[in-house]
Amino acid sequence: MIAAKLRKLTEFIRDRFIGRVIKDIRESAQLSSSATTADQNRLAELVPVVLQKQLQLPIPILQSTYSVFKSCEELCALVKCLPPYADDFCQAIIDLLFKHRESCNKLFLTIVERNDSPGTSIYSNEWVKDPDINRHLRTMPAFDAFIRMAKQQHSLNNDNQDDNADNIRFRQTKETETLLINFSQNEMNLDDICTNYKHVKLLANIHESLDWLYCKLSYYFDILDKCLNDTKYLDALTQTTVTSGYTSRSLKQNHHQYEQLKLSRVNLEIFSNAMKTTLTLSYDILLVLFLEIRLHCFYHLSLLFRNASHYASVIDTDPDENIMTLNRDLTRLQDTLHSSLNEKKFSFLFQGLGFVLATILIRSAPRFVRISESGVTKMCRNIFAIEQTLTQIRTVGDAELMRAHRYYELLYATKPDEIIGVIEEHGPEYTEQDYIHLLQLKHRSFPASESGNFDLSKYEQIIKKALHPNSTIQNKIVNGQTNVKH
Repeated sequence: MIAAKLRKLTEFIRDRFIGRVIKDIRESAQLSSSATTADQNRLAELVPVVLQKQLQLPIPILQSTYSVFKSCEELCALVKCLPPYADDFCQAIIDLLFKHRESCNKLFLTIVERNDSPGTSIYSNEWVKDPDINRHLRTMPAFDAFIRMAKQQHSLNNDNQDDNADNIRFRQTKETETLLINFSQNEMNLDDICTNYKHVKLLANIHESLDWLYCKLSYYFDILDKCLNDTKYLDALTQTTVTSGYTSRSLKQNHHQYEQLKLSRVNLEIFSNAMKTTLTLSYDILLVLFLEIRLHCFYHLSLLFRNASHYASVIDTDPDENIMTLNRDLTRLQDTLHSSLNEKKFSFLFQGLGFVLATILIRSAPRFVRISESGVTKMCRNIFAIEQTLTQIRTVGDAELMRAHRYYELLYATKPDEIIGVIEEHGPEYTEQDYIHLLQLKHRSFPASESGNFDLSKYEQIIKKALHPNSTIQNKIVNGQTNVKH
């Protein structure tokens, strides 16, 4: 009889009191799944500067994310106050997380999806939302190194033994090849990239907010997980000050009440899944930003090489207007993202960009039909202008762009033998294909009266021998052995 009355009392408390408390807390989080402009604008609002300083945040987060966190924090405090209803509060936290993720995802999609073509989006998001490409992007060296660094940021030993010069170059080469394969599949248009800097800033804000929310809630999740084995950990649920009307009173509990804790492993697993989906969206947005910067570079350089015919007779040797537009674009992206992302994430986005640019510049040499000496000068000044911009962004010079500069300087050679001489004297700096493309461009650029004296196939063979001397010796040995047998 007593057990039945207690069960009815528990159900009454759950239906009347707990339900109302959870409803009030949800409303205080101001969640909305509406896609109206007013709701989207409200969702995009940042925390006030005063609150940002109180939270000791170097960069701002969304006010809506902060409200969701405070509501989750109150619900965690209620788990300590009312252990028998822990599952109800845990389910409320899960509901808040999933709804906030849904709201942020809708806001994200309003930025990356095309208005004129439903179901399609800018290139960077098209790649990220494809499951196979997404998996591949997450294994890219730069992203993998960033994730490992993020996991180690609280560790005393942050040394990365893999970061020697050879390994960095190998990773950058692998990563750039992957990007170029995808970039080169179609000609890009302006609407294939995000050109609204306010939208770029908002993407960074959403990423940082969701990442912050995940980190803050991880603390509470770990405590709840420990509570399954030892309820004394409930004490740690109210380390921070909670000012809700329901929880502002003294939260000191008798430990015998903790023994009434009803928290299921299933609910904690769903909680964990809600956090993981939040983090996944956060990192997807970071990947979109990573790709977006590189797509901007590819777009502007593709315009340069799309109209490269005038380099055969150009008189003006000042940097190309497409290069100046690229530099202005990169500077705006830097200004936008530097104030919206923490330093490590900002560095991740721009790290290796010089290698990408240099590779595009070198690999695009075959797109020149011909190039004059003044055209070579113009290309070298183009590269120098990009190098200056990247130096301002990263405050260090970029050796990779200097490498691209030296590549085009080889075209100043009046005879192919001079290019061969550079290889023999200093060793190979580029791939065999890069050198052959250079010789072919040099051959195309000779006046008709002189091109007949240029035996292209002969010099291509000389290049191959200069780059692979051991294979040449081996062939001689094999041929010699063959002759002896005969």
